[in-house]
Amino acid sequence: MIGAHWLTQRLRGRLGRSKPASLACGLLVAGAAAAQPAPNVVFILADDLGIGDIGPYGQQTIQTPSLDAMAAGGMTFTNMYSGAPVCSPARATLFTGLHNGRFNNGNGVAINGETTTTADVFRSGGYATGLFGKLHLGGPNPMSGFDEFYGIRDGVAAWDHFSPFMERGVADVNGNISSISQEANNGGYTDDLVAAESIQFIRDQAQANEPFYTQLNFQIAHFDLEVPELEPYTEALDVPEQEKIHASMVTRMDRHIGSLMDALRDPNGDGDTSDSIADNTLVVFASDNGAAIEGSDPARGTGPHDPETFDSNGVSRGWKRDLYDGGIKTPFIAHWAGTIEAGSTSDRLGSFSDFLPTAAELIGTTAPVGIDGESYADVLTGAPKALPGTRRDQYFEFTGGSFVNGANGDFVRPSTDSPARWALIRDGFKAIYFNDGTIELYDLANDPSESNNLYPSNSSLAIDMILTAIDQDTGPIQYARFNTDGGAFFDLENAWNTGSVPGTNAVATVRHEGAGTADVFVSGASASLLALDVGGGAGGTQLVAQASTLTAANGVRVNAGSTLRVEDVTVTTLREVENFGGRIEGRGTVIGQLINAGTVAPDNRSTTPPPRPVSPDAIDFDFSGVQDDAPLTQTSFLNSNLQLVSGFDFGPGTFPRGAGANTDRGNEFNVSGFNAGSLSGAVALNDYLTFTVAPVDGVEMIVDSISFDLWRNGGNAANDYAILTSLAGFQAGQELGQLNGVFGTGPGSQQRFTAFDTSGTATTDPLEVRLYGWNANDGLANTHITGVSLDATFVSLSATAAAAVAPGADAFGTLTLDGNYQQTDEGRLEIQWAQPGEHDLLSITGTAVLDGQLGLQATLATPAAYESFALLTAQEVVGRFAEIDGVEIDGSLAWAVTYSDTEVTATAAQWGDADLDGFVGQTDLNTVLLNWGQTDGTWATGDFTGDGFVSQFDLNHVLLNWGDQVALPAETQNVPEPGVAAGLVGMSLTLLRRGGR
Repeated sequence: MIGAHWLTQRLRGRLGRSKPASLACGLLVAGAAAAQPAPNVVFILADDLGIGDIGPYGQQTIQTPSLDAMAAGGMTFTNMYSGAPVCSPARATLFTGLHNGRFNNGNGVAINGETTTTADVFRSGGYATGLFGKLHLGGPNPMSGFDEFYGIRDGVAAWDHFSPFMERGVADVNGNISSISQEANNGGYTDDLVAAESIQFIRDQAQANEPFYTQLNFQIAHFDLEVPELEPYTEALDVPEQEKIHASMVTRMDRHIGSLMDALRDPNGDGDTSDSIADNTLVVFASDNGAAIEGSDPARGTGPHDPETFDSNGVSRGWKRDLYDGGIKTPFIAHWAGTIEAGSTSDRLGSFSDFLPTAAELIGTTAPVGIDGESYADVLTGAPKALPGTRRDQYFEFTGGSFVNGANGDFVRPSTDSPARWALIRDGFKAIYFNDGTIELYDLANDPSESNNLYPSNSSLAIDMILTAIDQDTGPIQYARFNTDGGAFFDLENAWNTGSVPGTNAVATVRHEGAGTADVFVSGASASLLALDVGGGAGGTQLVAQASTLTAANGVRVNAGSTLRVEDVTVTTLREVENFGGRIEGRGTVIGQLINAGTVAPDNRSTTPPPRPVSPDAIDFDFSGVQDDAPLTQTSFLNSNLQLVSGFDFGPGTFPRGAGANTDRGNEFNVSGFNAGSLSGAVALNDYLTFTVAPVDGVEMIVDSISFDLWRNGGNAANDYAILTSLAGFQAGQELGQLNGVFGTGPGSQQRFTAFDTSGTATTDPLEVRLYGWNANDGLANTHITGVSLDATFVSLSATAAAAVAPGADAFGTLTLDGNYQQTDEGRLEIQWAQPGEHDLLSITGTAVLDGQLGLQATLATPAAYESFALLTAQEVVGRFAEIDGVEIDGSLAWAVTYSDTEVTATAAQWGDADLDGFVGQTDLNTVLLNWGQTDGTWATGDFTGDGFVSQFDLNHVLLNWGDQVALPAETQNVPEPGVAAGLVGMSLTLLRRGGR
């Protein structure tokens, strides 16, 4: 089911939990998982815990009874990977659904402030969200989406398991945890404290009947190797002291997990489990990377933990910082009583980046477009997906090098010397590329210890995988927004907030916030993006693709009220094209998997783009022959689309040079003032120069750049300047650019100060431009302005008429999908037929899974009786359209839609002719009666109206079109009028069904 549960979650969203701006609006394609009640979710993350350190993966010595029970009652994953071989990037992948090729390198990842986090997704679904334990992430707001935080943010500070302080934060009215307070620890063990806080959070939300997401990040088993007391069983172990501590830490964590599970079973702690929420809570346990060789303590005489002691990484090779499985393979256990099959296992290949889309699907909301992860909700719920997944590869990198612990001198490195390496897992093989040029290839299914390098015998596969891996290493994601506020026509090469056309690391949003619909054209050269998000703003957006190719590697999303037009173009994605209530139309090829919860409409129409915008030159003031002659109105150029409202002039806080100061050189403005100590001070004192322009009627203006030519006359002149406009407002922080520390003096030091407006904001209103200056010394020296200019792009509003969509010579086209197609119950396919050989077609090379609505229309002519055409072809057709709109051709003919294994066909048949034999008779009546009341009817089962039901209306069509050759059955022979006969037959259906089926 699409949308209903999503809407329920939205409506029950808690006060103050607004949807993050970066979260794409849309409908959820949730498959059968949406039928599950949305669970509470708890994610427990251990630190530096090897897959072999716990009982469910074979550990015999270290006791983990709670995790053993969790696995026995849930699902154990055998092929799950973390996000990275070290702490911070692994957490980043869990928080964002992106793999670690999308972040800055190393072990101190900063999350882009525009990135939607897992917590944002939960909050958008009305969930209370809490983060407890180690954060180890940076960026503008690494805790985005969380309501509460308790733990330690800094990764190094978290080494101390008896930290002298803990940190706490609560989201403000804007939903951000922007203020953190410190609390004295008083000797507490940090993992005890964060476990207790997380358990209390769960109890509070359960008793308040609030859905919740809890993330509990243990520091165990990361060094420092410290524990309040050794577990009793460790005393007898014949292992070094540090290994006894390691074992005790793991068992202590396991005990806290048991307490958490108890809190789910008895939230109010009164011993009565009638208030249990365990059956409605998904609990996941994992580790951020493999076991580590680090943590020696010379003061205690202990060495670093050795993964070999307890076989911490099982059969896997390597350890933390490796891209061998020992560094990145993680224990992964999921428990959801009553939903996940107890004691089950899964070999699904996955990683931390898959958690965000899984959570989004389970709770009925929408994952952001462009992420790398892919939902495994089907694995958890047992409800298979309609179509296979599209994520073929799992990508990893590590460029952080070795590590030296300053406290004890530990030199920690990967098991191989080359510090930088990249890896790709595909179809059971792993290729690793080292920065010294070494390439390794392993068959993980048959060689889980990665001991047999297959590269010498299969170099072509390895090289192909490495080239794919290199493509995945895009670096930090860019969020590019295309501004269509003005509602005019733009070319996609202009108006990006980034100042340039986005590239392969960009999630590009084309969104119109104004009234009506804006058309955006992708024409000329090909465009290549990470992802494309069309629409979702206040107005509609039509993106018209007329380039040779449009590539969005991680997906395309078309939102409600918006359109993606494809005109002889190939649109390519490695993932999915998601149509969430929008429209995809035109002719050409889409490469990828298409999920249609909107409208798909093949056609052969053409869209004529408006003329390109006129010259970017706007105004250039002419200073020749002037000396402070304000306002300056003479120009060497003034665009015909622009008018000068107020000439270049002094602001209230500035004035020409002081009397007696013989510094006039002519052809200039000689400015005194600029005495404030900062830009904000200059704003307060009105220390600026100004001019105002406005586009002529019927034209929009988009500012490109503004320039001032200036020089300083003496060391006491201002040496800091900023350009501001009325579009953004005149206050510090809104300037287009600053020129700071200008220390040269004299005419020879003249320079051009240019600021660029990359917002792409279009205006039809007057625009004021101001140059502010500051840090002059009491007016003892002046600034000389010798040139002022503005460049802009102008778009004629009358161009709207030129861009109307018009039919071509043949208005009927083919849209080819090179991939699979799923039409949901909210989707619609629109097909037009004109005359023989002229009709629309959706041609699919893969599987077509059908539901929703089919819209048919006969235009230009009436088809001949029993003329047929294929409206959809596929390698395999599964299901059918639930409803057909436009069945009626005329009073005698209707479109009979039939299905084969590879084709959906429409035939212009006589009303009521279920078997398409050319006349309506006994067989057709029997078909209707035998399928009476069927709610998934097709033409072949007697649903002639296409409404999905076999009912009285369909019986009427049989009787009203009854042929002469076949007599009516005995029950209706004496009925004089067909309409009356239909009523009587309807009344006798119960007897007929009892006697004949």
